[in-house]
Amino acid sequence: MLEPSESTHTQVLNFVTIKVARGFSKTEVPYGIFDHREFCDQFIKSIIFCIENINLQLYGFVIISDQIHLIVSSPEHKVSEKINELKTVSAREIITLMGKKLNTLDKNQSRNQKELRWFFNYFLNTEETSFWHIDDKYLELKIKNKGKVIEPITSRILIAHLADNKRNYLQLGANAFTKLMMDTMKM
Repeated sequence: MLEPSESTHTQVLNFVTIKVARGFSKTEVPYGIFDHREFCDQFIKSIIFCIENINLQLYGFVIISDQIHLIVSSPEHKVSEKINELKTVSAREIITLMGKKLNTLDKNQSRNQKELRWFFNYFLNTEETSFWHIDDKYLELKIKNKGKVIEPITSRILIAHLADNKRNYLQLGANAFTKLMMDTMKM
């Protein structure tokens, strides 16, 4: 895989798409893994870990049923290494959470409970390294105003939004994502 381009003179932002490896058609199951709020929360906790421990810088994100779009950078220009670490940490935590949720599902299964059991079992039979799709998509974003410095979303802000009962970190990430995309698109 090619490393996103390196530039020492300007801020380099990368649009990254990571997908869950095992996709589900709408006929197999009525939702994707990230349609469950607790798995979104767990992914955000993994991002917080990466911001604090491996210097991943996050500028915006959008979480969709089976994929996540991120705008990130790294002062060391090792974005693909940091995304791989994020994928490893998040897969381990999400699979662990699935095991816990599976144990709490009612044995007298409604149709929804049966679908959830099947859904979680499907992922539980994977290894961390096969939870995410192998080929991430990277696109370097060019900021229209070359002198403009974009500030990353800090772990403190994510923690505060995660602790909020409304969990409005999804809106926070999407708003930042949309603004950045507008700042980088050519008119």
